[in-house]
Amino acid sequence: MELSVIRENSILCIEFELNEIAEDNSLSSIGSGCERITGNYRSLAICRLLMDGDTYGFYHDLIRSAHTRRYYVSRCHNEKNVQNRRLMASLSEPFFDALASNQWSLAVDIALLSSQIWWEEEEYEDDFCYAHFFHQYISFSSNSLAGLPATLDQFENSLEGAASTRLNLCKSFLARDQRSFDEAFEELLDERTSQIETEKSSALGEEIAFQTEQYIFVEGLAILRMAERVGLATQRDYVFCPGIARLPMKKAFPDDGYPKV
Repeated sequence: MELSVIRENSILCIEFELNEIAEDNSLSSIGSGCERITGNYRSLAICRLLMDGDTYGFYHDLIRSAHTRRYYVSRCHNEKNVQNRRLMASLSEPFFDALASNQWSLAVDIALLSSQIWWEEEEYEDDFCYAHFFHQYISFSSNSLAGLPATLDQFENSLEGAASTRLNLCKSFLARDQRSFDEAFEELLDERTSQIETEKSSALGEEIAFQTEQYIFVEGLAILRMAERVGLATQRDYVFCPGIARLPMKKAFPDDGYPKV
């Protein structure tokens, strides 16, 4: 599918979902719509970067994705609906969107409002542990940091002896070890390459998310932001994580009240 078509479709899908939410703004009705909005904003962001080299537009659409997630999880807490599967930590894409666009307070808000426990029947335990580790890590509070070893123990136990690049990555962050980080991040990119090749020949290869995310790895960009934040050295360019996607954002995000407009 042409990127121009994906961009147009993403814009139309976002407009449709926002209109649906405007018509019925009850918490029970907006969850799936908010998730679709975040995905479409991520696809739109990548289209802006690939088609126009528009770094600011890339960041701004990632920020809108993250704002959408924060809006929803905030509503859940404000309306005392915390037994909600859509609060699962492993629904982490908008969290990574916030980090990739260098929006730390936004990422922290999402982390604090996401579930702190594993939803056993709804998500894989290792996926929960991976997201929860970084939710704790970026708060840089003593209480959260103290819980990191236990989260890694849970992560490792959930694997039942299997190897995990993401576990190694988390360990490198806990130790703040440059060599371990370099090795784990390269492994992550290799895994991403293999995943893309597999998905190309599957039904996933037809989805809009794949059509854009096969080129830009937002999770990887978020990892690089966190690495820089804690003093780990990074290269300017990586496969799927080009330098243009990490330039300073000199054009401020338009504070128009989204998503409450």
